[in-house]
Order: sequence, then structure tokens, then C-alpha cells
Amino acid sequence: MEEAKKKPGKRHPMSNEHRFKLVIDACNLLIGLVVTVMSIISMSIDTDLGRSLYPILFWLGAAMMALNSIRFIRSKNLLPVLFLLVAVVLTVVGIYAS
Repeated sequence: MEEAKKKPGKRHPMSNEHRFKLVIDACNLLIGLVVTVMSIISMSIDTDLGRSLYPILFWLGAAMMALNSIRFIRSKNLLPVLFLLVAVVLTVVGIYAS
């Protein structure tokens, strides 16, 4: 009876690569929600707080683009390079906006 308990069960069909992509998708979802809430707040109030949120919004957008670049890095096309280029541009715009 103890041997039946020690038998390994079925392995989960999700590979490490799929788990990694799932984590990246979850991070993108959370960052997207934060960006949406922060953009609504920054557009609805007309104070220095609203203006100080703009660089953070650009940096969060750059983080999303960098995560997408990491997600598609194994593909042999131009997509990860374009994501990284957009991330760099958004970072520079965020630095300029601050």
C-alpha cells in the first residue's frame, strides 16, 4: 500500500518554456492594468501629480515592450528587435518627459 503512494503521478503537460511565456503574459497583463489606471488618473486630475505620472507611464510601456522582446527572442525574425527598439524609444521619451 505504501508503494502505491510513492508512485509518481502524471507529469504536468506544460513545459518550462510555456510556463515562462505564461509568466511574461501575466506580467504584461498586470503592467497593462497599472498603465490603464495610471493614465486615467493622470488625465483626470490637473495637478503636478498627473504630470509626474507621464514618465512612469512611458517606462512601464518600455517594460512591456522589453518583456515581449524576451518572449519572442527565440523566433528568428525581426519582431524581438522591433520590440527592443520601441522599448529604447519609450525609455528615452520617459527620460525626456521627467
